[in-house]
Amino acid sequence: MSSSAVTKNTAAVKLYRDILRLHRQKTEGVNRQVADIFVKYEFKLHKEAKEEFVNDFLKQWTDYRNELAERRTLESMARSISAAEIAMLSDEQLDAIDELKRATEKAINHIETDGNVTDAEEPAKHPSKPPFESETISRQ
Repeated sequence: MSSSAVTKNTAAVKLYRDILRLHRQKTEGVNRQVADIFVKYEFKLHKEAKEEFVNDFLKQWTDYRNELAERRTLESMARSISAAEIAMLSDEQLDAIDELKRATEKAINHIETDGNVTDAEEPAKHPSKPPFESETISRQ
């Protein structure tokens, strides 16, 4: 492992811990649990990512951490995705968002019925066709 990779790995671990700490400080209940699931899933998914993706991944999560640190709560950061932002997404990214939506709904349902997330499933790495065509994000 190169010194650059070690440095990025150390930065990623610190970033991961910072985000989870901010979630504990800034939100609670189902919102915190869902946010934690998403962060853990994304960092796990990108653990073996190619170098070309790592810098952008770390930048995006650093921006999230910085914005969360400035806000009073996680919920105050919520916003809708604009049509222009949706138009810039690839079909694979749209599929990933749909899969994330389904996994989030499933996790929320699991948390609300069982009170924890230990048995909640993670989203599939490569989703197939979304089952609810009317609920998918589309390029309009």
